[in-house]
Amino acid sequence: MGNSGFIVGPTGVVVIDTGISYRHGRRMLAAIGRVTAKPVELVVVTHAVQEFLFGNAAFEDRGVAILAHSETAALMKARCAHCLDTCARFSR
Repeated sequence: MGNSGFIVGPTGVVVIDTGISYRHGRRMLAAIGRVTAKPVELVVVTHAVQEFLFGNAAFEDRGVAILAHSETAALMKARCAHCLDTCARFSR
């Protein structure tokens, strides 16, 4: 499992990697809410690997901006459909 975390800044929260699933992302949001009432302002994706980014959808649901290097974004576009297919195959 990849690491994920967050930093509480003066005006809001920055999340570094969102975890392995939508559920993980929702749990991160809940954990952040227990630490601070400040808004989540940004997600930074460091790797184009499912352990680091499949929680993005939970943050996108809240309108949080997601930042990734252009090469990371290109790899996400190229790989994520395959990753989702693999996850679906193993969850049956």
